[in-house]
Amino acid sequence: MFTPILLWHWTSALLLSFGVTWLLTRALVHLATRLGWTDKPDHVRKLQPEPIPSVGGIAILAGVLAGVALLSAMQGAWLVSPVLIGAVVVIAATGFYDDVRELRFQRKFVVQIAVAVVLVAAGYRFEVAWSPTIAGTPLDLTLLAWPLSILWFVGMMNALNLIDGVDGLAASLSVVAAVGLMMVVGGGEATVITVTLVGALGAFLSFNRHPATIFMGDSGSLLLGLLLAALAVSGPVESQYPVQALLAPVMVLGIPITDTLLAILRRVHAGRSPFEPDRDHLHHRILQDIHPSHWAPVGYLSAVGVCFALLGVALVHAPLTMTMILILAFAGVISLVVWWLGYFKEFHRSSLPGASDAMCEGDGSVGVEPPVPAGSTAESPQKEDLVSHRTQVLSTK
Repeated sequence: MFTPILLWHWTSALLLSFGVTWLLTRALVHLATRLGWTDKPDHVRKLQPEPIPSVGGIAILAGVLAGVALLSAMQGAWLVSPVLIGAVVVIAATGFYDDVRELRFQRKFVVQIAVAVVLVAAGYRFEVAWSPTIAGTPLDLTLLAWPLSILWFVGMMNALNLIDGVDGLAASLSVVAAVGLMMVVGGGEATVITVTLVGALGAFLSFNRHPATIFMGDSGSLLLGLLLAALAVSGPVESQYPVQALLAPVMVLGIPITDTLLAILRRVHAGRSPFEPDRDHLHHRILQDIHPSHWAPVGYLSAVGVCFALLGVALVHAPLTMTMILILAFAGVISLVVWWLGYFKEFHRSSLPGASDAMCEGDGSVGVEPPVPAGSTAESPQKEDLVSHRTQVLSTK
């Protein structure tokens, strides 16, 4: 039940999360630079003009934990599962190690799976309550809950890591998704995670907006993916039909999920490893084909993310007919975005004979012009300025 006292508790936790994250991020900017914990430009994948600290996820983690601790103290009970707290610490530490020392993706993947298994065993999983009958034999789909939930956790951690390619994008999308998921799931733990996460990300964005003075790194993107995945399954979704409870979180997180699926499809379609990075994500396409301003991908994708969040919230409370309409609307918006950014044409061109080899020439990315060599006069000054502006805001996952 909502009361003024509860509002005061939430506001206090949000402000504490904001303050702790802001102070620690400010300190990390200087400390990480001095210790060399930076993302260094290599003029191939990492195109920022100078080394930038890349361990901002630690500040986000500290802000969330501080807010959770304050809320728990105010209400006289620990409000977030210790298992989830332990999981976020482990995954953030893994990301931090990768940011500082570099960790082979196979080992990082093993940690992600292990963390996901522990959380699923602790009850953070989808409840598949649908048991259809085929040829008179009941089919128990509850067995799918474990593999589906493990895939959900691992997939979301990597999805947030992939979408973190433009200053402020991953943090902005996470704020939108957290609020949407809180409205879908409800419940005390979901509210606590959302309030503290929004406070922490609000502070971090003051440093991570363009031009960023710090990146969240893998410590941040993996942390956000884990928290959003846990938020989606932190409580039972009150809906009329099982399909609504399963699809609502997918709708809310439609942007990172779509970006990840497109990345896998285009890489496999081009005969490359799905783990091979490129510069052809949604945010790259917007910068290259729609508008070269840094704010374009953040603004456009955040706006679409808000639409997806509203669709997910509406889906939970919709009757059957409206559920089908909302699902079709979700699929339609995704198709429109994919068409608008030229992915359909790209897949068609790559299907033509000899296209695959041509697309893999240059820097190894798909649908992206190769970097202009220093001092080159092959392009007009206007084109050179545009390419230079793009390379300052593009990064590769």
